[in-house]
Amino acid sequence: MALFALKRLALVPFLLVMASVVAFLLDSASGGDPASISLRAKGVPITEKTLEAEKRDLGIRDDSPLLGYLSWLKRAARLDFGLSFQTGKPVLRELKERFPVSFLLAFFATLSGLVFGILLGVLAARYPDGPPDSFVKILSSAGASVPDFCLAIILLYVFGVYFNLVPTVAGNNPKNLLLPTLAVTPAPASLYAMEIRSSLLETKNKLFMKAQEARGLSPTATLVFHGLPNVMTPIVTLAAMSFRRILGGLVACELIFSINGMGKFALDSVTQRDLPVIQGYVVIMTLCVILVTLFLDILSSLLDPRVKKEAFY
Repeated sequence: MALFALKRLALVPFLLVMASVVAFLLDSASGGDPASISLRAKGVPITEKTLEAEKRDLGIRDDSPLLGYLSWLKRAARLDFGLSFQTGKPVLRELKERFPVSFLLAFFATLSGLVFGILLGVLAARYPDGPPDSFVKILSSAGASVPDFCLAIILLYVFGVYFNLVPTVAGNNPKNLLLPTLAVTPAPASLYAMEIRSSLLETKNKLFMKAQEARGLSPTATLVFHGLPNVMTPIVTLAAMSFRRILGGLVACELIFSINGMGKFALDSVTQRDLPVIQGYVVIMTLCVILVTLFLDILSSLLDPRVKKEAFY
């Protein structure tokens, strides 16, 4: 297991360097001089002297982009991305304040999607081609088709405005994440339900499943206690992939519910051309994806030892 984890960890520096190159090159694609933008945001007069000083602080080297990148990379390795143009505060501090609420929202949505997906998937597999199966298929199709921002607007109006049961501004309070979680949950839940249904139907006809029923175990108990554990490896993979997708795609949900999270802050930074925040966001999100993928690989190897044998590196 240790060797397996070390092989995965060996790729982490390479992936982070690639992400850092993309983040650094964003200043070239920003359509303006980052140093001038930074000075205007700080209210500092733009002169040749202040421009040169600001370029040094930002790691911009007109004479040698490579040296500029290495200078920026040295600071980024310490998670020092400079000051935000919008707030004048360190980028890392701004991201640290907003990351927990975004992480919790993605985690709650993935977890609730997994719970609903398992319940619906087992129900559909228990009664294949029957009314419960048709109900699950229709519900999954609807859940996968309705965009989360549309559902978010409906939930916010009904429960936040009409019934006034929840605050319409979530801020960064985890207690206010119930509606955002419900808005993001249907898409992953639909995916899990259909995958679990399909996998259980394949497993249902295997000898060890029929043997359990022959011993007197009910079909439902056989599916839950013997079929479900055998199909959880691909479900764990789907859950980790969904978590990464949800974490990186919370912009609309955070805007609608006024959640002070990473997605909303990143979008504001793009509109304000806040380059240090954008660069920090790219690096931090890449690091999160790498860590989640590493955790997924280790968990998959624990659930299915064949994963280690099939590894290609």
